[in-house]
Amino acid sequence: EEKRIGACLERLSWADEMLVVDSGSKDRTVEIATGLGAKVVFHQFTDFSSQINWGFDQATGEWIFLVDADELATPELCESIRKTLGNAPRFDVYQVVRDAWFLERPMRATSWSNDRIPRLFKKGSVTYTGLVHQGVNKKADEMGVLDGKLIHHTYDSIEHYFEKIQKYTTFGAQDAFDKGKRTSIPVIFLSAFW
Repeated sequence: EEKRIGACLERLSWADEMLVVDSGSKDRTVEIATGLGAKVVFHQFTDFSSQINWGFDQATGEWIFLVDADELATPELCESIRKTLGNAPRFDVYQVVRDAWFLERPMRATSWSNDRIPRLFKKGSVTYTGLVHQGVNKKADEMGVLDGKLIHHTYDSIEHYFEKIQKYTTFGAQDAFDKGKRTSIPVIFLSAFW
C-alpha cells in the first residue's frame, strides 16, 4: 500500500494513536507509516475479520476509527469524529458514508457509493465477522451516523480489479461453504443471467 498509506495517515494525524496492522509488506509501506508516526504491528493474514479484530486488541485508546489504507477521511468526517467524541457520545458505534472511486473516478450510479459502514467504535463494543464482506454484531438502529465521508480508492487498474476480484471470490466461496450454503449448475447460470 505504499502508494496510498501516506495520504491515508496524513488525514489522521490528529488521532492520539495511529496503528497499522501489516501482514508482511514487501514495499515501503512500513517505512512510510513509521515515518508519519504510526505504530506498525505485524499479524499474519488469514481473513479480513480476524485481521481487524486482532488490530482492535492492539489499540490502546478508548475509541477506534477503522480505515483501510486505500481510504481517505474527508476533513468534514475528521471534524465530525472529534466533535462526537468531545461531547459524550450517544452510541458505542458510528457509521460513515463511503464513496467508492474506480480507476480514479467516482462511482455515482451504483451501490458502491453512499453506503453506510460502521467505522468508529468504542473499544470492546463490536466483533467483526465474515471472511470478505465483514459485518459487526450491531444493528443499524444501534449506531449513530457521522458527517463527512470516506473516499474509497478501490482499484488502480483493470489488472488490480481482476486480481482483487479473484481473491474476494475465493474468500466468498469459502465463507459460503463454511456457512453450509451450496449451489448447483442451474443456479449458477440463472444467477449469472439475473
